[in-house]
Amino acid sequence: MIQTILPVHAEGGSFSAVFSDPGKLEQASESYAYQDLDHAVIDVWRDDLSSAKIAVTAEAGMTISASVSAFSRKNGEVLSADSVSIGWLADTEASLGTREGSPSILAPDRVTAETEKIFSAGETGYLWITVRTDCDTDEGTYDGTIVLRNGTSEETCRLRIRVSSLVNEENFSLDLWQYPYASLRYYQILNHEEAFSAAHQNVLRQTLRAYYDAGGRTITASILDEPWSHQTYDDYPGMVRWSRNAENQIVYDYSAFDAWVSLCMEEGIDKRIECFTILPWNNKITVHHEDGTAEGITAIPGTDEYTWIWSAFLRDFIAHLEEKGWKDKTVIAMDERDPAMVQAAIQVILSVTGSDGKPLGISDSINSLMEDVSFYDDIDILSVSLGCFSDSALISEQISHRKAFGKETILYNCSGNYPNAFAFSKPEESLWVMYYAAALDFDGYMRWALDAWNEDPLSSADYMPLESGDTFLLYPGEKDGNGMDLSESVRFLMIAQGIRNARKALYLKEHLEEKELFAEGLESIRRAAGSYHAHGAMTAADGSSEIISSEASRMQELIRLGTILMEREAAGSDPGLYVLRLKKIAEQ
Repeated sequence: MIQTILPVHAEGGSFSAVFSDPGKLEQASESYAYQDLDHAVIDVWRDDLSSAKIAVTAEAGMTISASVSAFSRKNGEVLSADSVSIGWLADTEASLGTREGSPSILAPDRVTAETEKIFSAGETGYLWITVRTDCDTDEGTYDGTIVLRNGTSEETCRLRIRVSSLVNEENFSLDLWQYPYASLRYYQILNHEEAFSAAHQNVLRQTLRAYYDAGGRTITASILDEPWSHQTYDDYPGMVRWSRNAENQIVYDYSAFDAWVSLCMEEGIDKRIECFTILPWNNKITVHHEDGTAEGITAIPGTDEYTWIWSAFLRDFIAHLEEKGWKDKTVIAMDERDPAMVQAAIQVILSVTGSDGKPLGISDSINSLMEDVSFYDDIDILSVSLGCFSDSALISEQISHRKAFGKETILYNCSGNYPNAFAFSKPEESLWVMYYAAALDFDGYMRWALDAWNEDPLSSADYMPLESGDTFLLYPGEKDGNGMDLSESVRFLMIAQGIRNARKALYLKEHLEEKELFAEGLESIRRAAGSYHAHGAMTAADGSSEIISSEASRMQELIRLGTILMEREAAGSDPGLYVLRLKKIAEQ
């Protein structure tokens, strides 16, 4: 169990329903041993997100509709209407490997807005329930129902939501890289639009609002064409366009950059502008000509040419950022490059300053960790791949060292790591990752990619040679639609829930009277190993899946008990047996 959810049995007519664990990846062919319990309980804080799932089996051809009641307290107060949403899960094809010809499954990953489902023979359908609270939600216990109907047959599943008085703080960040050009290709209504036109922006707002609601506050921007050497289905042009003018000088057009950043900020995504990159993966800079042709300049870090060309850009870029008032929010980002190249690039960045005498900030994502903790001192935001360390002592030393200098350290996940958020991953893996990040005192979580869609994302989450679902967490609407029917994946919602769990853990570790005991429990989280299987994907090694599941459940119980103790402390109540229970969980 990932949260306080009990199995529920509701049976009537010729269909049955059971609350099932949202952390498990279950397919349409699975069946359930029903139990005679008819309710589920979800514990949340204010400004929180949590999920539940109902598995429904029905006869072939049967149509089941679902509805949600108001959720109310005994005093008559009700949760806002948008606090509880429901939708049937839609399947996506998910390859189990990274090679052509790998076997695949149908993963119930896309959370639709549909409340009606027609069942096929032997099918189990899944109704997803999302609970959201805001900072102003009143604490208390709210009761409501999910009603399933087939004609005159009706089954009621009772759901209780317990809202704590505690409020989630933004003490743990979320950064999901955005790919705004994918929507321009995907939606037919945008096929003749310029990037970031009014019509394009209307579509992009749907993605940005989902990202913001999940906790995202960092903007992904490209400062040259193809920062990652075209590793996605769609092109990633530079939002800063490099061109040669009539005098053979390189000039920079910031129109797309300004439009994108302004749009993100309008939607509340305004903590940081992460600009990729001064180290493109192929060391190539594309410079456009007035006649429509282009040239490629290869600039190797450490050479005079590299220093000259990037120093010139940074001077112009900083002047533009200062004019817009964005300099203090902007960092030059690098991603998985050779450490010697990174150090050469850092020297160039530090050598160019603004009117305040300060250079731009620096971020870097690394997939190998140097033992010298001072090696990364010039990097303001260091993102460390989950797969590049197994020694928690080494990374803890690095994080502690960086915190002393006011530097952020982020945990990131991507292809080749386990646990993960692929379409074939168990959703609870994302919860474990966030607990693990909080246990090691990381400052946040980063992942690519939010919306780098493949050719037909509504049919398949595959994009070889990457793991299925690696390139996107949000699903677009229909290609011929208006772009307003974006849908979230189960993986996306579990990441969002995990972010809030990490925030709770960090808050309790700092404020709980029994914080040493809580920290002992949090930091005792066990890590599970992955292994490459025959089709090239990294998945759970023997026994690892069970470790992830049990540890995610244990951490959830740790937070539940910590929450109760915080509330009792605030009320001046005796902690009673809850301290002993906390100690038992911490020592498991």
